[in-house]
Amino acid sequence: MALAATGMPLASESSAGLGAAEAARVRSALSQAALAERQQRLEAFQRQCQQRVAQRSSTAARLETSARKLDRSEELLPRKPVPSVEPDGPSVQYLSAKSG
Repeated sequence: MALAATGMPLASESSAGLGAAEAARVRSALSQAALAERQQRLEAFQRQCQQRVAQRSSTAARLETSARKLDRSEELLPRKPVPSVEPDGPSVQYLSAKSG
């Protein structure tokens, strides 16, 4: 295809001897086609980004809901006292006496 964007002459210009005005029209049409293709690619990329954002937002909302449910279920569990684990506390001595 023609390299109109680089300023190189079109193959059809040299072989068919087209006039300067016709060559300019061809270059313009090619530039417009290239711009339209870039625009389509950009729009497709934007749609993909929007879909990803929507998916991640949905996932974040589900995780927040699950975290709230977990917090509520933990609040309903009975609280048991946690034994002290200090090096010279009674819990350590009790465990040592039991295992030995």
